[in-house]
Amino acid sequence: MSSDQSPCPADAHPSGKGRRQPQHEGLTTLQVNALAQFMESRNFTAQQIASFSYEQIARLPKIGAKGMARIEKWLAHHGLRLPQRVDDKRHQTPPKAQAKLTQAVHLLRKNGYDVQPPPTGKQRDA
Repeated sequence: MSSDQSPCPADAHPSGKGRRQPQHEGLTTLQVNALAQFMESRNFTAQQIASFSYEQIARLPKIGAKGMARIEKWLAHHGLRLPQRVDDKRHQTPPKAQAKLTQAVHLLRKNGYDVQPPPTGKQRDA
């Protein structure tokens, strides 16, 4: 198992340069680095991370499903959890992308193409 896959000890490096904060015990170096970059500080707390939504943390570079599971376990150890969003925006197109799609559809129709909307619901499953 690589060093990025196992929890780092409190003293990760003898020089102190990569010294692990005690409050980060249970997270791997990969998660600590990703969260530190997101927070713009290595001195983040579980309370600070818990103030963000699950989706915000899950979108961080280098944080996958296993990383999220470890972060959730770390937060639970501190009696915290990430709030879940009530409205699921994963299936909504961002405004900038929607504008580009609208422009592309207009251009295709202008040049004689028949553009159909994407299948929805039961049509997609069939």
